[in-house]
Amino acid sequence: MSEKEENIIAKFKEALAKGDVPTIRYMLSFTERYDQMARNIKAYEQYLACGYTDKPSFDAYGWIDNDKVLEKAKESESIFQEDRFELIVELCQFPNGKWVSGIKINLSESGHYGGVSIWNTQYPNRHSAYMAALKSALADVQHSSCKSDFKYIKIIKQKMVAALEPSLF
Repeated sequence: MSEKEENIIAKFKEALAKGDVPTIRYMLSFTERYDQMARNIKAYEQYLACGYTDKPSFDAYGWIDNDKVLEKAKESESIFQEDRFELIVELCQFPNGKWVSGIKINLSESGHYGGVSIWNTQYPNRHSAYMAALKSALADVQHSSCKSDFKYIKIIKQKMVAALEPSLF
């Protein structure tokens, strides 16, 4: 449990001791289990920090699930895709105006999916978020143990250069 989650539980216990009914009701609206309540409140506070204002939605197990909101705002760009090898960059602008990025990458012997999330680093603009995603993907490819993956380095670098060039329109 993180320090933030421990602080949330301490706040709940303090509210119980003081008989602070509004705080108790608010916190219990996130569930009755301490660990789940703390994680849900932490997630909701991060959600609010991104500029969202809607009430949280919960999945069937009582966990906050705001992925549907992100899914609607997310944009994706395929950088390369052949057979089972691919790189997809995901971008999303939050209501607070900040941008986040994520990548889905599958290489010869590795892969990962780190899609957009309220927990990702927030960038001041789309370009910064896009470049961060490409840099992350480039690092993944450069650390591949399979030399055949190295051909993707050129593709990623070309996208980076293209993103740095001013638009002709």
